[in-house]
Amino acid sequence: MENQGEKPKLSHFSGPPTPKVPLPENKSYAEIILDKLVDNEDRVVYTEIPSKRQMTSGEIRKNSIRLASVLSHELGYSKCDVACICSYNIPEFVTAIYGSAAAGLTLMLCNALYSYYEMNHQIVDSNTKVVFVPGDKVLIEKTVKACEGTNVNRIILMTSAEDSEQLETVKSEHPALQFVFLQDLITDTENGTKNPQLPKIDWDFKNDTALIPYSSGTTGKAKGVVIKHSTMLEHMKFFFIFSRMMEEYGVKPTTDFCIPPMFHIYGFMVCGLLAPFMGCHALMQRRFNYTQMLESIQEFKANRVFMLPAVMVQMAKDPSLDQYNLTSIKSILCGTAPMPKEQLKTFLSKVNKENPPLFTNAYGMTESGGATMPPGAPIEYVLSGSVGQISMGTEGKVVDLDTLETVPIGTEGEIWMRSPVRMHGYLNREEETKKTLMADGWVRTGDIGYFNEEGYLWITDRLKELVKYKGYQVPPAELEDLLLTYPSIIEAAVVGKPDETAGELPTAFVVLSKDAHATPEEIQAYVKERAAPYKQLKGGVIFMQSLPRNPTGKLLRRQLKEMIPK
Repeated sequence: MENQGEKPKLSHFSGPPTPKVPLPENKSYAEIILDKLVDNEDRVVYTEIPSKRQMTSGEIRKNSIRLASVLSHELGYSKCDVACICSYNIPEFVTAIYGSAAAGLTLMLCNALYSYYEMNHQIVDSNTKVVFVPGDKVLIEKTVKACEGTNVNRIILMTSAEDSEQLETVKSEHPALQFVFLQDLITDTENGTKNPQLPKIDWDFKNDTALIPYSSGTTGKAKGVVIKHSTMLEHMKFFFIFSRMMEEYGVKPTTDFCIPPMFHIYGFMVCGLLAPFMGCHALMQRRFNYTQMLESIQEFKANRVFMLPAVMVQMAKDPSLDQYNLTSIKSILCGTAPMPKEQLKTFLSKVNKENPPLFTNAYGMTESGGATMPPGAPIEYVLSGSVGQISMGTEGKVVDLDTLETVPIGTEGEIWMRSPVRMHGYLNREEETKKTLMADGWVRTGDIGYFNEEGYLWITDRLKELVKYKGYQVPPAELEDLLLTYPSIIEAAVVGKPDETAGELPTAFVVLSKDAHATPEEIQAYVKERAAPYKQLKGGVIFMQSLPRNPTGKLLRRQLKEMIPK
């Protein structure tokens, strides 16, 4: 509802109040979901594509309780010790979530594509004690390297070792690290507990940290976003209401195809939490494969897809899309980055043409939570790029960039959000927290946009410097710091080069020291060895005599963007 102020009307809107949701007040989110799984233990919750390996409610519950018992009673981990999960989407990821959380551990999510250098930053920053990782040769190698000199004392392998000989070598070279297979921890043994019980945790929901995903925020290196247990319960209330909304649109029961990885907050919420909590069947892939996605939607008759913009663009441009029967799709929710308008129109005209799916273009950030998501926006607003109206229990406003005063409706400014699912703050970064989270609870998004009279929101630009590559956040400052470690580079700046398919391509402008020589390929190879695949300089390297700056020395990134060859 719009605030009633003097004319002109101001860009300050509130979503509907959160209805009362029947959740126990004395249990954590993990305990509530594990209780929920008792209802139908034979129900399939997860199917891995293309192997079709499945995990039922009963298996999630049994394995998670056993893991929680072992972590707490046998391995000695305590409430709020940090457990890192660094993995692609596999059913075992879910066991790691609920086993660790039910033991009172704080979960830290780490991108499985990260280099050891990036992974080490998060492990050290969060004071991680135990790491869950698949048994892939490459993942084991970089995890061990990332754990050197840290407080990690144990690596739990969620799948069998890809190279058992490599694993034995790693064990002998790192005697201080204990390696154990998840399957061994959750399997009854001769000396194990036959009927393990959940540990008794003395919860302080308001102050105990449940989750630490990492985000680049509006600028700078990745920072830990502190999410308390009380906030997780607010998320669950939203899932409950959102699912009831889907029922009103005829989307139930749901078979979901979940594209986003669970190490990202989007994937963690919709695949890791929503599916077991609300009785969904979630299809997941270890690594995204476009053809397998279409085949599995057809085979399993998936009626809801949690989408990424880059995949929608691929589908919009695919001349063979009509070969697949996608008529089961009733709902599509897209997030993480803006969707090109023309490609969105083409996409919606090609998917389930006879009965067009309900399309929700959600907006939010790790720091603020889901800010807009209610389904059912008018199609003309959707096609013009609106991200919808403000979510329940949430406020949104647009402020002037200089005065920070709320601007009139229809006027562009910075978008601020306030809701019960916002972060508590950045981990160990008080000054960064103050820049993003205001004292009265408003979160500065760094995005530019405007509201119309009905409270629909449009995103038009970004204050923040992040490059968005296929939905991934690429912080320029992080790549710039890395480039400055290259011996002959004395100045570096990274901006995004517009790209219809990927959104933006990281592009570097560099200044070399006098008489130094380097090729773009050499610099790209240097970055390739030290940064995740999505942070690669796919937009190229451009050499400069100097970088454009204002009189105070601030880098003029907009000028650099204008200098990128078309």
